[in-house]
Amino acid sequence: MKKKVVFAVLMIVSFMLVTISSAIGETDIKSVKSTLFAYLIDDYVKKCQSKCKLSNSRSKNLRKTAALSALKADYLTANKNKLIDEMLEAELLIKKYKVYHFFECKIFQLLCIKIKSTAKSN
Repeated sequence: MKKKVVFAVLMIVSFMLVTISSAIGETDIKSVKSTLFAYLIDDYVKKCQSKCKLSNSRSKNLRKTAALSALKADYLTANKNKLIDEMLEAELLIKKYKVYHFFECKIFQLLCIKIKSTAKSN
């Protein structure tokens, strides 16, 4: 609940800054967006890290989910600045579901590359 309140406050502040920013300039909008994107990346990483606790489960599917979540958290942490730049360049809307979908697509691309490189080496 606390995260939702913080996110709602950040969205309201960003909306106010966007409306005022027409007089301030383009760079301030980018800094606000990059701050919000960084917050969303951190939030997603926290969710992935909480799923990593499932690695000791007896269920094979839960262990797979934990392994995938660990991969996602590592990728997002290592490529945080690059992802923020790509989202700004793509003019991605600051909506949680759109940003999370962007993350999922990037991670899927990473997995496809790893699978192809593994298949070529065999």
